[in-house]
Amino acid sequence: VSRSLCYLRLGEPEAALKDALTCCALKPEWPMAYVCKGAALDAMGNPMEACSAYVCGLVVDPSNVVLRQRLNALFDRMGWTCVAMDGKHVVGSVASAVMQREEWGSDLLVDRIVLYSSSQVCLSQVAELAPDLALADISGPHGAVAVRVPDPARCAALLEEGKLLCELFNNDQVLTANSNPVKNSADLFEQVLSTDGVVVLGILSGARIAATQLLEKEYAAQAEEALSSVHTPTL
Repeated sequence: VSRSLCYLRLGEPEAALKDALTCCALKPEWPMAYVCKGAALDAMGNPMEACSAYVCGLVVDPSNVVLRQRLNALFDRMGWTCVAMDGKHVVGSVASAVMQREEWGSDLLVDRIVLYSSSQVCLSQVAELAPDLALADISGPHGAVAVRVPDPARCAALLEEGKLLCELFNNDQVLTANSNPVKNSADLFEQVLSTDGVVVLGILSGARIAATQLLEKEYAAQAEEALSSVHTPTL
């Protein structure tokens, strides 16, 4: 990490990134490795990849102040309001580090990560658009908050008009907020309101849930058909 930071100060971000990647591979539970990785990528003109690196670090250490400051500064500089990224791309690379945390599980299930520039922007998407967008608490092994869209056509119109930043879709489930487990809507609002700066939501896609349920039904039907064709010999 120290050599990576030195390379950054010398204006050699490629060399800094090489050392940072080595640190991430050898010690994925160390947040500073992701600070260096993000800083190097940002210096190389890859702000989205830098954002991904900072989020990786926050998945490992949700309360890390340096990573938070870097992420907030990046959003401010780029003028971003809402950013969505592939959860597996982010979390998959730090799965072993996440498992070393005292409380883990929900982080490893997300397949989308949505970042909002502030708690106000986030809440405008999940609270102020009712009945166009609503929340429902659902039970499950980790708990979750499901997004409900009573009027999809209306939401589509709001998207077209730019009034919805969205990236929250019908039947999506919010599993984490700032890498902390969300078991109900009260948890979600508490996490969002207590955040100073960028809000990071971990989403289990409603589309993936629906596809999984369809496959489960299909396999169940196939199994039932196969079992019904088995003839038990009479003794």
